[in-house]
Amino acid sequence: MKKALYLLAVCSLIGFSSYAQPKIGVGFRLGDLSGISFKSNFGDNAMELSVGRLLRFGHPSYEDWFYHYKAYNEDTYVYKYSSLHYPLAVQLHYLRHRTISFADPLRWYYGLGAQVRMFPVDYTYSDNTGVYTVRRKFWEAGVDWVIGLEYNFPDVPIGVFMDALLLMEVYDTPFFPWGQFGIGARYNF
Repeated sequence: MKKALYLLAVCSLIGFSSYAQPKIGVGFRLGDLSGISFKSNFGDNAMELSVGRLLRFGHPSYEDWFYHYKAYNEDTYVYKYSSLHYPLAVQLHYLRHRTISFADPLRWYYGLGAQVRMFPVDYTYSDNTGVYTVRRKFWEAGVDWVIGLEYNFPDVPIGVFMDALLLMEVYDTPFFPWGQFGIGARYNF
């Protein structure tokens, strides 16, 4: 019985691996999330993971937070400025590819995913006794929709892409929309 189960498992793995061998791509992405991009293709479907820094950040809640900070008193404190340090983000997308018949191997794709972002913000203020800095980490999470173009060179294992995303925040500022754009390249193996 053990031998039969073992043989069935090995045959299943061999059959599955010959059917679903993903093409893996590793590269970089530039835009609103500049960083490393990983992609695993399964036929016309793919999973894409991007990790990196954001170029565009902040919305009115970052400024407003300081005025609700428990130590703030408008009679004694003077708010000077805020600064952002190392804004990081992670994107994960499920993508569907479609061929463009007159421009093969150019393909377009669309998909759905999630994004988590973190922004450490320093608020500097002063009163008659000195200058103070308060750091707060903002976390955001949301659902995003993506549409893009991808071209994989036929003779070399390099692919280039460009895409546009619409992120709708779920956590921190629900229903706050963000538009994002990116370009990049990957080495496929």
